[in-house]
Amino acid sequence: MTRELESRKDLVNENVTRHDGSRDAIPTPCGRGSGCVSEASYNHRGGVNVSIDSQNPSPQPSPARGEGACPNNSGTSQSLIKVKNLTSYRLNDLTTSKKVAFTLAEILVTLAVIGIVAAMTIPNLVQSYNEKVTVTKVKKMYSVLSNAYEMYKIENGGTNFFDYTQEGAEQAATIFKPYLKIAKDCGTEDLSCLADTNYKFKSGRSTNNYNNDTRYYKLVLNDGSVLIFRGGQDEQYNFEIIFDVNGKSSPNQWGYDTFEFDENNGKIVPCGFLTDWTQACPIDETGYDCTAWIISKGNMDYLKN
Repeated sequence: MTRELESRKDLVNENVTRHDGSRDAIPTPCGRGSGCVSEASYNHRGGVNVSIDSQNPSPQPSPARGEGACPNNSGTSQSLIKVKNLTSYRLNDLTTSKKVAFTLAEILVTLAVIGIVAAMTIPNLVQSYNEKVTVTKVKKMYSVLSNAYEMYKIENGGTNFFDYTQEGAEQAATIFKPYLKIAKDCGTEDLSCLADTNYKFKSGRSTNNYNNDTRYYKLVLNDGSVLIFRGGQDEQYNFEIIFDVNGKSSPNQWGYDTFEFDENNGKIVPCGFLTDWTQACPIDETGYDCTAWIISKGNMDYLKN
């Protein structure tokens, strides 16, 4: 009888019987002083409520003889400890973090700095852009007029001298009209193509009002620019062409938005080409010679002097 009870006790300590009749090994408790914390003990101490089906417990590996249920302090117990510590860290981080924001004074100072920088840089950017647009238009018009004049000479065999009269202006315009994209032909008497004001020299001094002078023939092109034709003053300059890059818009000033091309010995040349324009343009009060500067150097640096 005693041997039978001992045999059954050993069987209970080594195995547990599942409800379906199968047997699973169960871990033995950790020994005293082993440093191992059993899962059941951790759950009780940490207050973690774990539900276990007494009739269908999860299979657990049998520990090696002489060892506890969680050898080397690893396994499910250590995973739960890590999760708990990480959760505690995150909660502490959220509770101790502070919201960062700019004060009204800091925002106002920043806006003031941006405004100062913009006030210093934007005018220079606008001026640089306008200069590039003007230089591009002057160069393009020089090419258009030169090609048109060459085509006219091939088809008509050259030109005669056109004097500085209304008739001379009309004759000069007749050469180029077939080769231009014209939006409006104002002739010598229509006053709607130009601003009804006196143009200005580069220095700012007032000069002619080309709009109401019948010695000038006006054409508005598709891009809004204006060509003003007039007869020559002598046989060296058979005729002259004034080019206003932006038509009625200001400043209507020589060297800024108004430039001149001349006919000389059967060719279209930029005004100033036959003079020492490298010296004349910057110091020239009128601004006539600055067309050659733009064609040669590709900039308007003469305005910086």
